[in-house]
Amino acid sequence: MSMSNIPENLNSITGLDREQVALLLLASIAFEELSLAHIMNAEGEKLQYALGTLENGGGLAEDLDLDGLLAVNRSVERMLRTVIKKEMLLQFKLEDILDSGLLNGNGPTPPPVFECACSAEALVNSQTETTTASFPEEELEDIEGNVAGQLRICADCEEDIRINYNFNAQGVNLQFDADVEELDEVDCDDIENGIVTVTGTGRATGTGFDQMNTPVNFTMVFDDDANIVTLTLTDIDTGDELYVGVTSAPVGVSPCIED
Repeated sequence: MSMSNIPENLNSITGLDREQVALLLLASIAFEELSLAHIMNAEGEKLQYALGTLENGGGLAEDLDLDGLLAVNRSVERMLRTVIKKEMLLQFKLEDILDSGLLNGNGPTPPPVFECACSAEALVNSQTETTTASFPEEELEDIEGNVAGQLRICADCEEDIRINYNFNAQGVNLQFDADVEELDEVDCDDIENGIVTVTGTGRATGTGFDQMNTPVNFTMVFDDDANIVTLTLTDIDTGDELYVGVTSAPVGVSPCIED
Protein backbone atom coordinates (compact mmCIF):
# COMPACT_ATOMS: atom_id res chain seq x y z
CA MET A 1 0.00 0.00 0.00
CA SER A 2 1.32 3.47 -0.85
CA MET A 3 0.10 7.03 -0.45
CA SER A 4 -1.37 8.76 -3.47
CA ASN A 5 0.64 11.62 -4.93
CA ILE A 6 -0.70 15.06 -5.76
CA PRO A 7 -0.07 15.83 -9.46
CA GLU A 8 2.65 18.41 -10.01
CA ASN A 9 0.33 20.73 -11.92
CA LEU A 10 -1.80 21.15 -8.77
CA ASN A 11 1.01 22.56 -6.66
CA SER A 12 0.07 26.15 -7.49
CA ILE A 13 -3.43 27.60 -7.29
CA THR A 14 -2.53 31.13 -8.36
CA GLY A 15 -4.55 32.46 -11.26
CA LEU A 16 -7.44 30.00 -10.83
CA ASP A 17 -11.02 31.15 -11.20
CA ARG A 18 -13.77 30.15 -8.78
CA GLU A 19 -14.95 27.16 -10.82
CA GLN A 20 -11.42 25.78 -11.00
CA VAL A 21 -11.08 26.15 -7.24
CA ALA A 22 -14.33 24.20 -6.80
CA LEU A 23 -12.95 21.46 -9.03
CA LEU A 24 -9.83 21.33 -6.85
CA LEU A 25 -12.04 20.94 -3.79
CA LEU A 26 -13.80 18.02 -5.49
CA ALA A 27 -10.41 16.54 -6.32
CA SER A 28 -9.42 16.82 -2.65
CA ILE A 29 -12.50 14.76 -1.76
CA ALA A 30 -11.46 12.14 -4.30
CA PHE A 31 -7.95 11.96 -2.79
CA GLU A 32 -9.41 11.53 0.69
CA GLU A 33 -11.74 8.79 -0.56
CA LEU A 34 -8.73 7.03 -2.10
CA SER A 35 -6.93 7.17 1.23
CA LEU A 36 -9.96 5.71 2.99
CA ALA A 37 -10.07 2.92 0.42
CA HIS A 38 -6.45 2.07 1.27
CA ILE A 39 -7.33 1.99 4.97
CA MET A 40 -10.32 -0.31 4.45
CA ASN A 41 -8.25 -2.61 2.25
CA ALA A 42 -5.58 -2.81 4.95
CA GLU A 43 -8.19 -3.64 7.59
CA GLY A 44 -9.59 -6.40 5.37
CA GLU A 45 -6.11 -7.87 4.92
CA LYS A 46 -5.62 -7.71 8.69
CA LEU A 47 -8.68 -9.93 9.18
CA GLN A 48 -7.60 -12.30 6.41
CA TYR A 49 -4.15 -12.61 7.95
CA ALA A 50 -5.59 -13.33 11.38
CA LEU A 51 -7.89 -16.00 9.92
CA GLY A 52 -5.15 -17.53 7.79
CA THR A 53 -6.96 -16.81 4.52
CA LEU A 54 -4.68 -14.10 3.15
CA GLU A 55 -3.26 -15.26 -0.18
CA ASN A 56 0.52 -15.79 0.05
CA GLY A 57 0.38 -14.37 3.54
CA GLY A 58 0.49 -17.44 5.74
CA GLY A 59 -1.77 -17.07 8.73
CA LEU A 60 -2.03 -16.63 12.45
CA ALA A 61 -5.13 -18.72 13.04
CA GLU A 62 -3.14 -21.41 14.80
CA ASP A 63 -1.47 -18.82 17.05
CA LEU A 64 -4.60 -16.89 18.08
CA ASP A 65 -7.21 -18.01 20.54
CA LEU A 66 -10.79 -16.74 20.58
CA ASP A 67 -9.92 -13.71 22.69
CA GLY A 68 -7.16 -12.78 20.25
CA LEU A 69 -9.48 -13.05 17.26
CA LEU A 70 -12.11 -10.94 19.04
CA ALA A 71 -9.45 -8.31 19.80
CA VAL A 72 -8.52 -8.16 16.12
CA ASN A 73 -12.19 -7.87 15.22
CA ARG A 74 -12.69 -5.01 17.69
CA SER A 75 -9.67 -3.21 16.26
CA VAL A 76 -11.07 -3.47 12.74
CA GLU A 77 -14.51 -2.33 13.93
CA ARG A 78 -13.07 0.78 15.61
CA MET A 79 -11.16 1.71 12.49
CA LEU A 80 -14.24 1.26 10.28
CA ARG A 81 -16.25 3.47 12.66
CA THR A 82 -13.61 6.17 12.17
CA VAL A 83 -13.83 5.73 8.40
CA ILE A 84 -17.62 6.13 8.54
CA LYS A 85 -17.26 9.38 10.50
CA LYS A 86 -14.82 10.67 7.91
CA GLU A 87 -17.20 9.69 5.12
CA MET A 88 -19.94 11.79 6.75
CA LEU A 89 -17.64 14.82 6.84
CA LEU A 90 -16.74 14.30 3.19
CA GLN A 91 -20.45 14.13 2.34
CA PHE A 92 -21.00 17.48 4.08
CA LYS A 93 -18.03 18.92 2.20
CA LEU A 94 -19.38 17.67 -1.13
CA GLU A 95 -22.86 19.10 -0.45
CA ASP A 96 -21.40 22.48 0.51
CA ILE A 97 -19.40 22.65 -2.71
CA LEU A 98 -22.42 21.75 -4.84
CA ASP A 99 -24.69 24.19 -2.97
CA SER A 100 -22.18 27.03 -3.27
CA GLY A 101 -22.93 27.46 -6.96
CA LEU A 102 -19.22 27.73 -7.76
CA LEU A 103 -19.44 25.04 -10.43
CA ASN A 104 -22.07 26.91 -12.45
CA GLY A 105 -20.71 30.40 -11.89
CA ASN A 106 -23.53 31.46 -9.56
CA GLY A 107 -21.60 31.40 -6.31
CA PRO A 108 -21.42 34.37 -3.95
CA THR A 109 -18.97 37.05 -4.95
CA PRO A 110 -16.24 37.80 -2.44
CA PRO A 111 -16.82 41.01 -0.49
CA PRO A 112 -14.81 43.95 -1.80
CA VAL A 113 -12.20 45.62 0.33
CA PHE A 114 -14.02 48.52 1.96
CA GLU A 115 -12.64 51.90 1.04
CA CYS A 116 -13.40 55.22 2.63
CA ALA A 117 -12.13 58.76 2.30
CA CYS A 118 -12.00 59.63 5.99
CA SER A 119 -11.22 57.97 9.28
CA ALA A 120 -12.79 58.12 12.73
CA GLU A 121 -11.62 56.71 16.01
CA ALA A 122 -12.85 56.53 19.59
CA LEU A 123 -11.37 54.24 22.24
CA VAL A 124 -13.65 54.06 25.27
CA ASN A 125 -12.88 52.68 28.70
CA SER A 126 -15.55 51.27 30.99
CA GLN A 127 -13.90 52.80 34.05
CA THR A 128 -13.97 56.37 32.80
CA GLU A 129 -16.61 56.77 30.13
CA THR A 130 -20.37 56.89 30.59
CA THR A 131 -23.24 57.04 28.17
CA THR A 132 -26.83 58.18 28.25
CA ALA A 133 -28.83 55.49 26.52
CA SER A 134 -32.37 54.44 25.78
CA PHE A 135 -33.98 51.13 24.84
CA PRO A 136 -37.30 52.22 23.29
CA GLU A 137 -38.70 48.70 22.93
CA GLU A 138 -37.90 47.92 26.56
CA GLU A 139 -39.08 51.29 27.92
CA LEU A 140 -35.68 51.97 29.45
CA GLU A 141 -35.14 55.65 28.83
CA ASP A 142 -32.21 57.90 29.70
CA ILE A 143 -30.22 55.40 31.72
CA GLU A 144 -26.52 55.86 32.36
CA GLY A 145 -23.91 53.16 32.25
CA ASN A 146 -20.34 52.30 31.40
CA VAL A 147 -19.10 51.76 27.87
CA ALA A 148 -16.06 49.85 26.66
CA GLY A 149 -14.93 49.21 23.14
CA GLN A 150 -12.80 50.01 20.15
CA LEU A 151 -14.44 52.10 17.47
CA ARG A 152 -12.09 52.53 14.54
CA ILE A 153 -13.03 53.23 10.96
CA CYS A 154 -10.32 53.30 8.32
CA ALA A 155 -7.62 54.32 10.79
CA ASP A 156 -5.11 52.81 8.37
CA CYS A 157 -7.41 53.23 5.38
CA GLU A 158 -7.78 49.48 4.82
CA GLU A 159 -6.98 47.04 7.57
CA ASP A 160 -7.64 48.73 10.90
CA ILE A 161 -11.45 48.77 10.87
CA ARG A 162 -13.07 47.60 14.08
CA ILE A 163 -16.37 48.16 15.86
CA ASN A 164 -16.82 46.60 19.27
CA TYR A 165 -19.22 48.36 21.63
CA ASN A 166 -20.28 47.16 25.08
CA PHE A 167 -22.78 49.03 27.25
CA ASN A 168 -23.31 48.08 30.90
CA ALA A 169 -25.82 49.44 33.39
CA GLN A 170 -27.50 47.91 36.42
CA GLY A 171 -29.28 44.77 35.22
CA VAL A 172 -28.63 45.61 31.56
CA ASN A 173 -25.83 44.64 29.19
CA LEU A 174 -25.62 45.19 25.46
CA GLN A 175 -22.86 44.14 23.08
CA PHE A 176 -22.65 45.23 19.47
CA ASP A 177 -20.12 44.10 16.87
CA ALA A 178 -19.54 44.77 13.19
CA ASP A 179 -16.62 44.36 10.82
CA VAL A 180 -15.47 45.72 7.49
CA GLU A 181 -17.68 43.36 5.46
CA GLU A 182 -20.77 44.71 7.25
CA LEU A 183 -20.19 48.41 6.55
CA ASP A 184 -22.41 50.15 4.01
CA GLU A 185 -21.05 53.68 3.97
CA VAL A 186 -18.59 56.03 5.63
CA ASP A 187 -19.99 59.53 5.10
CA CYS A 188 -17.25 62.17 5.02
CA ASP A 189 -19.41 65.06 3.77
CA ASP A 190 -19.40 66.84 7.14
CA ILE A 191 -15.78 66.18 8.06
CA GLU A 192 -14.99 69.91 8.05
CA ASN A 193 -17.21 70.10 11.15
CA GLY A 194 -15.46 67.13 12.72
CA ILE A 195 -18.29 64.68 11.99
CA VAL A 196 -18.08 61.27 10.34
CA THR A 197 -21.15 59.04 9.97
CA VAL A 198 -20.86 55.29 9.50
CA THR A 199 -23.73 52.98 8.54
CA GLY A 200 -23.98 49.23 8.11
CA THR A 201 -25.20 46.01 9.68
CA GLY A 202 -24.10 43.95 12.64
CA ARG A 203 -25.42 41.93 15.56
CA ALA A 204 -26.58 43.04 18.99
CA THR A 205 -26.64 40.66 21.94
CA GLY A 206 -27.26 41.20 25.60
CA THR A 207 -29.06 40.48 28.83
CA GLY A 208 -31.74 42.34 30.70
CA PHE A 209 -34.09 42.50 27.72
CA ASP A 210 -35.23 39.02 26.71
CA GLN A 211 -31.72 37.76 25.91
CA MET A 212 -31.30 39.95 22.83
CA ASN A 213 -29.59 38.29 19.87
CA THR A 214 -30.62 40.38 16.91
CA PRO A 215 -29.26 41.34 13.49
CA VAL A 216 -29.38 45.13 13.32
CA ASN A 217 -28.81 48.11 11.11
CA PHE A 218 -26.62 50.68 12.77
CA THR A 219 -25.74 54.33 12.43
CA MET A 220 -22.67 55.59 14.29
CA VAL A 221 -21.84 59.29 14.36
CA PHE A 222 -18.39 60.44 15.45
CA ASP A 223 -18.35 64.09 16.59
CA ASP A 224 -14.80 65.38 17.00
CA ASP A 225 -15.79 68.83 18.31
CA ALA A 226 -18.17 67.53 20.98
CA ASN A 227 -16.11 64.38 21.71
CA ILE A 228 -19.12 62.10 21.58
CA VAL A 229 -20.12 58.98 19.68
CA THR A 230 -23.81 58.37 18.98
CA LEU A 231 -24.84 54.81 18.17
CA THR A 232 -28.32 53.87 16.97
CA LEU A 233 -29.37 50.24 16.49
CA THR A 234 -32.47 49.24 14.55
CA ASP A 235 -33.93 45.74 14.21
CA ILE A 236 -33.42 44.64 10.59
CA ASP A 237 -36.59 42.53 10.51
CA THR A 238 -39.06 44.90 12.21
CA GLY A 239 -37.49 48.33 11.75
CA ASP A 240 -37.91 48.99 15.48
CA GLU A 241 -35.34 51.21 17.13
CA LEU A 242 -33.64 49.08 19.78
CA TYR A 243 -30.94 51.28 21.24
CA VAL A 244 -29.67 54.83 21.16
CA GLY A 245 -26.48 55.65 23.07
CA VAL A 246 -24.54 58.89 23.35
CA THR A 247 -21.06 58.24 24.69
CA SER A 248 -18.51 60.79 25.87
CA ALA A 249 -15.10 59.75 24.57
CA PRO A 250 -11.96 61.20 22.98
CA VAL A 251 -12.91 61.30 19.31
CA GLY A 252 -10.64 61.89 16.35
CA VAL A 253 -11.64 62.23 12.70
CA SER A 254 -9.44 62.99 9.72
CA PRO A 255 -9.11 62.34 5.99
CA CYS A 256 -7.58 58.98 5.14
CA ILE A 257 -3.95 59.07 4.14
CA GLU A 258 -3.60 57.97 0.55
CA ASP A 259 -0.67 55.76 -0.41
